[in-house]
Amino acid sequence: MVYEKKKRLQKEKELEVKNTELKYSKKVHDVVANGIYQVMTKLENHLDISRNETLDDLEYIYNRSRNLSYENIEINDESEIFSEKIRKLMGYFTSDHIDTILIGNDVEVWENISHSCKAEVYQVLRELLINMKKHSHADRVTLKFERTFEKVKIHYSDTGVGINNETILKNGVRNMINRIENLGGCITFENKTQTEKGMIVHFSFPFS
Repeated sequence: MVYEKKKRLQKEKELEVKNTELKYSKKVHDVVANGIYQVMTKLENHLDISRNETLDDLEYIYNRSRNLSYENIEINDESEIFSEKIRKLMGYFTSDHIDTILIGNDVEVWENISHSCKAEVYQVLRELLINMKKHSHADRVTLKFERTFEKVKIHYSDTGVGINNETILKNGVRNMINRIENLGGCITFENKTQTEKGMIVHFSFPFS
């Protein structure tokens, strides 16, 4: 009896350690890896970025990386309109080789959406765009937003190589799925038709 209890407590401790490792791995991925890649993309696509602006971006990432142990490290500063943050994010990935199209990203779409929910959505969008630039070789990306009486719907599409089972198993995609499901929403990934290359992602989440 004592042995069984000790064994159960050991398993619970191992599970807690594993969950803690996964949590911090996810935070490092979001804060450091994706943050730095976003700055790299911004510099690559926009040669007019000033030295001070770049230093500000890097200092922001540095300060957030120092605070990874804190629970509330969301990327979004509520002083800036969220639709503008999305517009800027898309702009970072716009270049001579990649056209980006933004549809329906109106201020009204994000009214009464919580700060934490918007932070999760931002991470998903950034993950999609980074994966597009790294792996898909797309030359056009479209983001469309719509709001119904019950939920916000977001549609992503690109003209890249599409998605396969190996891609779906990767951490970045699993993180996106977990984020949206934790918001009480759903997300799907699919390839376009055989005559049109590219990937389509639909996700939605409710709001109160």
